[in-house]
Amino acid sequence: MAARIDDELLMSCVRRQCSGITVTCSEWSRQKCREQNQHSGNIGLGFTLTFWRGTTHRFFPVKEIHWCEEPASRECVIKAVLHEFAHSCGWKHRQGHNVPGNDPEREPIPECGCVDEKGARTSCE
Repeated sequence: MAARIDDELLMSCVRRQCSGITVTCSEWSRQKCREQNQHSGNIGLGFTLTFWRGTTHRFFPVKEIHWCEEPASRECVIKAVLHEFAHSCGWKHRQGHNVPGNDPEREPIPECGCVDEKGARTSCE
């Protein structure tokens, strides 16, 4: 899935993150997710606390993402994790590069749009 990212440096960073990142599922993470979800009106699956520490040619990636533990399909989880890994590498919304959930208008990742409480895809109506 990372191979679809069209920026070579970002793709390389995301791939390195697969073996070097910590995914935190804590009460603090779940509380922050609830706050974010109430504020945005969307159901977020994760978030990354980032700050820029590099240049356009060199990333110093964040080594932790936070997971919300919300129900989601397998396809949604894969794309959401890739999205958060990209954030951990310094990518920001609307920068493109074929990162899932690039958001034209905070549009969710299609596979994440409508799921039931068990994470199965369901009608949005």
